[in-house]
Amino acid sequence: MNTGKTLVMYRSKTGFTKNYADWIAQELSCDLRDGRKVKASDLAAYDTVIFGGGMYMGGILGVKFILRHMTQLQDKNLIVFGVGSSPAGQKTVDEVIGRNFTASQLEKIQFFYFPGGFDFARLSSFNKFIMKNVIKMLAKKADKTPEEQIMLDNYENSYDQTSVENLAPLFAKLKE
Repeated sequence: MNTGKTLVMYRSKTGFTKNYADWIAQELSCDLRDGRKVKASDLAAYDTVIFGGGMYMGGILGVKFILRHMTQLQDKNLIVFGVGSSPAGQKTVDEVIGRNFTASQLEKIQFFYFPGGFDFARLSSFNKFIMKNVIKMLAKKADKTPEEQIMLDNYENSYDQTSVENLAPLFAKLKE
């Protein structure tokens, strides 16, 4: 894949996605921008756009910006990555894809899922409130999925699964 001029943009609430965006931009020696500060008109200057967003309830934070501007991105290499607290198994990846993209969008987008982490202290007050309620509901649920049990088990413990080594599949794709 000839990447040409590349932009890495991200949306991150707790810093795990930003870690990956920083590592990608450093490896590629390219532009790095907070997705909240990127305008649609900014995208024209790039041949490759890499967007990363944190995962929240199966959705990718900020990905709607990319999806709204698919027409402008039609002639560009387009990579999207999601960062979540769940292990990066195929079931998780398939669920994320199903909740965020149509089949036609996936013809244009290369998607990657990277394991992130969890740190309750980094959440905003609103997100702490939401998380406490999610945990209460999960605790009452009789038939928890493995992912839900992991969430319950780790709720009181911070952890960080981010690693530059997790980016190997993305870097391999860019070298094709």
